[in-house]
Amino acid sequence: MTLKNNRFAGAELIGKRGQIVSEAGEEHHKGKRTIPTSFMKNATGDGIIDSDRKNKSRIKFKPFHATTIDSNDMPLIDDMSKGWIERFCKVDMPFHYVDNPDPKNLMERQKDPYLFEKLTSEEELSGILNLLVERTIKISKTMTITKRSGEEMFAEYKKQSHSVSTFLETFCDYDLMGGAGKDVYLDIVYDAYKTWCEIVVCDKVSIDRFGYAVKKMCDNHPAERVQADSTKKRIYRGFRFDANRYQALVDYYITTCGPLKTIAGPDGPL
Repeated sequence: MTLKNNRFAGAELIGKRGQIVSEAGEEHHKGKRTIPTSFMKNATGDGIIDSDRKNKSRIKFKPFHATTIDSNDMPLIDDMSKGWIERFCKVDMPFHYVDNPDPKNLMERQKDPYLFEKLTSEEELSGILNLLVERTIKISKTMTITKRSGEEMFAEYKKQSHSVSTFLETFCDYDLMGGAGKDVYLDIVYDAYKTWCEIVVCDKVSIDRFGYAVKKMCDNHPAERVQADSTKKRIYRGFRFDANRYQALVDYYITTCGPLKTIAGPDGPL
């Protein structure tokens, strides 16, 4: 369903409890998509949807659905309003489920083609219902769904969706007068960036966009190509990468935390 380009789409939400939007976002001047939030804030803030209906009269109604945005990448969110941040709730899904997981790849898991049948068995559905009932009893006492702070989750999302700037600010700097012999090949830093994105669940960009960000960090000085074995590799004079800090944080996430905030939904039995 496309709300922006279909004037009848709003009426389809009458009586619905949920709206799932896949690969949401509009084109943005920075080359990434951005999520428009005005409709979602109106629909979840005691607002009224005013919509045309095909071959019927126009209708106004109060929605009560929850919106879930399912996306492989992380669109930008420019809305910094308190109303949006309070509604914001994210769930990271870092693992890739494949037929033959690479034992060296911590983000790959064994695919289970029978998972749906297992989860929809009478025994499993009964267990899920028991969890919902238990949680409902607790919610009914306070009339509040307890979850992590929307401000905390939104701050994490901003870092994850701006993965290049987060990576460069954390592990890199620029010191043109820092002396020779410290310059690092761009492709080595990019490989480290890709691994970092997998571990902390970040939106990954191409090496061209990564290189553009490095160039901007280096006062827009052009890259140089230097001979390395039988190939030529790009370097930016003065660009520094703290490999020790990088490895220490990677080891910390792997051994202590696992992927960054893998589950960030409501607290409780679920």
